[in-house]
Amino acid sequence: MTSWNKSAALILSLVSLPLAFGSSLGCSGTPAGSTGKLSGIPKAGDQPEAPQIVPVGDVPPEVRALTGKILAVAARIRHLRVKAPVNLSVLSGADLVGIVKKHVKEEIPPEVIRAEGTLFETLGLTPAGYKYEEETYGLLEEELAGLYMPEAKTMYLASTVKGDELGETLAHELVHALQDQYFDIGGKMKYQAGASDALGALQALAEGDATSAMIDELIYAKKGEEGLAQMTAADLPDRGAEEFLEEALKDKKPDAALKRAPRFIAVGLIAPYADGLTFVNAVRRRGGWEAVNAAWGKPPASTEQLLHLDKYDAAEKPVLVPFATGAALGTGWTKAHDDVFGEQEGRIAFAEWMSLPGSHRAATGWGGDHVTMYDSGDQHAVAWRILFDDEADAKDAAQLLSLGWGKAYGTSQVKGDLEIWGAPIKAPPPPLPAGKEKPTGEKKAPPPPPKGKLPQLPDATNQPQPGTPPPVLVPMKGCRGLQTAGKGVTLFAGVPCDKISAWSAEVAK
Repeated sequence: MTSWNKSAALILSLVSLPLAFGSSLGCSGTPAGSTGKLSGIPKAGDQPEAPQIVPVGDVPPEVRALTGKILAVAARIRHLRVKAPVNLSVLSGADLVGIVKKHVKEEIPPEVIRAEGTLFETLGLTPAGYKYEEETYGLLEEELAGLYMPEAKTMYLASTVKGDELGETLAHELVHALQDQYFDIGGKMKYQAGASDALGALQALAEGDATSAMIDELIYAKKGEEGLAQMTAADLPDRGAEEFLEEALKDKKPDAALKRAPRFIAVGLIAPYADGLTFVNAVRRRGGWEAVNAAWGKPPASTEQLLHLDKYDAAEKPVLVPFATGAALGTGWTKAHDDVFGEQEGRIAFAEWMSLPGSHRAATGWGGDHVTMYDSGDQHAVAWRILFDDEADAKDAAQLLSLGWGKAYGTSQVKGDLEIWGAPIKAPPPPLPAGKEKPTGEKKAPPPPPKGKLPQLPDATNQPQPGTPPPVLVPMKGCRGLQTAGKGVTLFAGVPCDKISAWSAEVAK
């Protein structure tokens, strides 16, 4: 099962590293309870060593045998008996990509994919002219090794996958087959317009579950049950998506698609695996695989719950933030796209304009959001409304964003509660002719307060973390704005400069 960014807009299945892309396909990707106890794992006599694998088309006998063996191990590790046969199909890379494209076409409206690419570019998260859909499929064609599709109850493998990569692919994907048999992941994760954050949380649960189990399978393959008695995935330290990305890029060629991808896209691909693994391992430490099974009955409702276990325990639901109306933009503007980014995608986006610690700090306190894009011909205007838990969190996030945008986009102006980048700055009036100076003693108007002098916050250095790709900064079209009011912060991008003040006033109502 896979996804590409929380929006569920396209689907990618990668095997040589843990990536994600939208939500609606099967699952794939591989990384590099009781914690360390095997009590409760079915005995060999309870679960057939080679559960039935049904070949579809031409499947080499040795691949079929290996698939059955790994499915049996996955069932024992994951404490889930195989309920039904799993279909297995081995295809060329081109045929695998064709299956993905067909599924995307059937599941997701094409205008959603186009609009999402435009939204990212307008916000400055991808470079100007970046061909979102085309580049995504290019990345898929380069990396695709296998995927499990719940709708077809089928494990698909690329015919070129061999050796360790084949075993690791099966170890991860076959856990998704078990999830499908027990938790109906195909039904739970179908594309829903405007539900990217909720689908992203489910995607991360699925990928974290499969990755945690896969790591246990690899430990078992190398060291047997004694090895698992000493250490499981839940005993390993947590790692962020940026760390996984840094590791993945080490073995990539200079012209690899993943290396060429914008930072926002690359980190977004990996985040469901990294954050999902952290969540699942935390749940396992409290109650083993039984607790993970219980989490499927009560999955995280948002990526905020995924990232903060205390908020998951408290069942803290995201606040429903209305989409931004666009009457102030005038005639000719129509709503083209709206969605909920969520804390996870917000954190990834914020890192374009500030340090990684700063982006985590700015996103903490997220309570709900709604991003809306309006189009008029080739013009695009975005309003991203974010509601924080309290005013202090909102003010802190706004200060960090202001500092980051000042470095990325230059001088700004303040009009009430709105800070604007890109608007023409009025030149000072010419000096009075000689002899026309103001009379001595006349009180002069005080100079305007200097702009951009917000206090320098300790982690708002905007310096990239060592070893991570540098942020991608894009040329600014129209005006960009940052509005803070109470617990709310709204980010504007691509707005006609003569309409940004009026639109911000409308959105603030």
